Amino acid sequence: MVLQRIVYALIEMKNPQEALRWADRDVALSQELSSVSPDDLARKRDLASSYDRRARILDQLGDNGTAIKNYNEGIDQLEAATAREDASPMWRRDTAAMLESMAKLRVTSDPEGAIAALRRALFIREGLAASQEDPRWQNEVATSYRRLTELMLDLNREADALEIAEQYLLATIISPDRQNSRVDRVGRALGTLCWSATNTRNFPRAVWAGQAATMLAPDREFVWLNYAHALMFAGDREKARIIYLGGPPLENKNAQDKLKILKQWRDDIGKDFNELQQRN
Repeated sequence: MVLQRIVYALIEMKNPQEALRWADRDVALSQELSSVSPDDLARKRDLASSYDRRARILDQLGDNGTAIKNYNEGIDQLEAATAREDASPMWRRDTAAMLESMAKLRVTSDPEGAIAALRRALFIREGLAASQEDPRWQNEVATSYRRLTELMLDLNREADALEIAEQYLLATIISPDRQNSRVDRVGRALGTLCWSATNTRNFPRAVWAGQAATMLAPDREFVWLNYAHALMFAGDREKARIIYLGGPPLENKNAQDKLKILKQWRDDIGKDFNELQQRN
């Protein structure tokens, strides 16, 4: 624990080289403790955590190859631990997080590997959400779907992105929810579907999803922006123009928040236009 705190402190001090030296000691000690008690699940989890810290530092230093190897080592340790029925659900959550971190490093050099890692992470998070009626798990499933959708778009696999967005919507609709947050989550899923359908040039589907999203999640700025894009490409330019210039609903915001939201709104319009232009 002391070694881990030293590593975190050095990361905060923006000294990754020195942090790596201490992270090496952390991994070595965790390996030793795990070898002494090979059946101790907590030791495997601690070793996985050590690999995770080391991988993050290597990522900062630009050593992606070694960082990926460390992530894989950590994932192997966690999967060995979570194979037991008495393993904590939080360890499966840690596995998903490490898979997502590794996927970011593999996008350029190994896009198929990045997709596979995100799919594994999504599968784990869906299992957690199904077994634990906790809004946190549901929100993380939504984030996982969004990451995979965005990756597919980045890789110019628009049809795959649309299919995943449809799956995201279905999973959100049928998920258990005792916190009455499903309406907002379905709205967010529809907003993602609107964006994916727009990029696939399925404009009727995009307009339908965008209109429904603004009804179910009116406080989410991105659903209004995606709806405006869909309307513009579907030919309803005047309605799109009204949304672009008017911005999202701000009735319940104070003056300072309104200015901040509108500035971000304009920045997001420009960012989205650039992205849409790159996709012709």
